Amino acid sequence: KSKFSLQSRLTELRVALKNSYDQNQKLRQQLNASQIVVTQESTFNEELVTKLLDQSVDTTNEAKPLVNLQACVDSLKQEMELLQKQIQDNN
Repeated sequence: KSKFSLQSRLTELRVALKNSYDQNQKLRQQLNASQIVVTQESTFNEELVTKLLDQSVDTTNEAKPLVNLQACVDSLKQEMELLQKQIQDNN
């Protein structure tokens, strides 16, 4: 793949990660507002997600950040699914 397409994909993944992170935070707020006790601890590292979002694009090694971002996105998706299921189960 060309450098441009990899940079474009990295940008897309960063946006997806940020959106997933924001949605996850909103779901957490909904759970807290509903006074629902979450029994399972979070499975993602919030500090790592923030660090990845704040990092500048490294053009010399683009594949590794893509793999890391995809892993974070997948983890956030799993966390969001769990939170959504807990909300549905308690409503």
